[in-house]
Amino acid sequence: MQGEWASSGHGDVNAEAWNHWNADVPPEIPTTCAKCHSAEGIRDFAPDGAVDSPVVVTVTPSVGNTLTCGGCHQNSGELAASRDFATLYEDTANTALEPVTFPAENFAVQFGFTAGTFEKTLNGNSNMCMACHQGRESGLTVQDAIDAADVHSFINRHYFAAAAILFGTEVKAGYEYPNRTYLGMNAFPGHGTQLSSCVQCHMRDGELSHTFQVLLPDCSACHSDVGGTALTSFDLLGPPFGGAATDYDGDGVGESFQGEIDGMLALVLAEMQTYTAANALPDIGYLAGAYPYWFIDTDGDGVIDPATEGVFANRYVAFDDALLAAAYNYHSGQDPCSDIHNYKYVLQTLYDSVDDLNGGVADDVPNATRPAGAGGVTPPPGNGGGEPPAPDGAALYAGAGCGACHGADGASGFAPDISNISLAALVAAPPAVGTHPTILTWTPEEQQAVVDFLSNPL
Repeated sequence: MQGEWASSGHGDVNAEAWNHWNADVPPEIPTTCAKCHSAEGIRDFAPDGAVDSPVVVTVTPSVGNTLTCGGCHQNSGELAASRDFATLYEDTANTALEPVTFPAENFAVQFGFTAGTFEKTLNGNSNMCMACHQGRESGLTVQDAIDAADVHSFINRHYFAAAAILFGTEVKAGYEYPNRTYLGMNAFPGHGTQLSSCVQCHMRDGELSHTFQVLLPDCSACHSDVGGTALTSFDLLGPPFGGAATDYDGDGVGESFQGEIDGMLALVLAEMQTYTAANALPDIGYLAGAYPYWFIDTDGDGVIDPATEGVFANRYVAFDDALLAAAYNYHSGQDPCSDIHNYKYVLQTLYDSVDDLNGGVADDVPNATRPAGAGGVTPPPGNGGGEPPAPDGAALYAGAGCGACHGADGASGFAPDISNISLAALVAAPPAVGTHPTILTWTPEEQQAVVDFLSNPL
């Protein structure tokens, strides 16, 4: 277990996350950062949601600077010898871990939300992951800045905000535009009760792997590469069971979830550069890995030279309202594995960023498609339109006569109850029995709609 942990990001003694403050005088992590950058900080935070004291660090990389066992477990030693130590979440005195407060809560009342709206839970140890993997800002932070001034510096959400993306609009992970609705939490309904939380995917549930790495076979049982070949990379992951990939970015090819995000990111950056030229603003460019990421493109070639342009003194500080919102969504859209956690929400925010920059003509992103939001405003299909309305799972279930044999309430029907059936089990239903052949005539979206209905049928 210690070897697993040492190979993970939490145990990487040389990582910037654990060494950023080593050269400070005094060498200590401030209270604003210690919650997520030290085991001592999260233990201080867990009981009441506040870190009261800076955390002293060593001036050279060391195990003690990393997220040691005490960052998640009640045992506070650097290297525990057992997988069975109780977690911080299991201590009911740690009220900041149940539920977990997201950054948007700082603006909840200001923007007309009920206090507590942006407190979320996964009802278990995954809440400890959410406490840090949520970023430090939200779309409401951006709106607050827009309301307060006309010219802005960049607002950085911070890093590895997987939980924010997972919950989507429920925590205002991205900047969301007026008169649009957005997808909320991705509950992975086709996964059933497995592979649907941080711990289940990143710690292999009962195996409790401390590498925190998701394993490809966990996905390849249902998902393939786009094109139907065996899955070889998470970046190539597409719809389950060989379903056709949607061409969201409008390049003429249905790609993997990550491929569609990459294509939409390219549209956003190109539109931002067109926008600055059209509005007499300095040319803008982006350089990943160089804080604060957005710089003046002094030679106008569309690329930031790391040595001459990608320096702090040349940072971009002329964001108007529209450019700031798009920049926030662009940078946030590059969060690792956002394609897995909630790719349609990310695509919605990117599509709307282009749509806002290009002159305010609604749904005018040539050839691109905006993923539909549940119960929300769905643009009409066509040039820059949205997806067709989502299939009606209840109607499909009834139309196929499933209820004649299978109950969905634990009581009716003479064949097995199929409430909460997984997508894999639905598709695997014996095709020679009853009306089962109908299942194979449904599109992957229709099959998923039936599974979603059966997760809460009555």
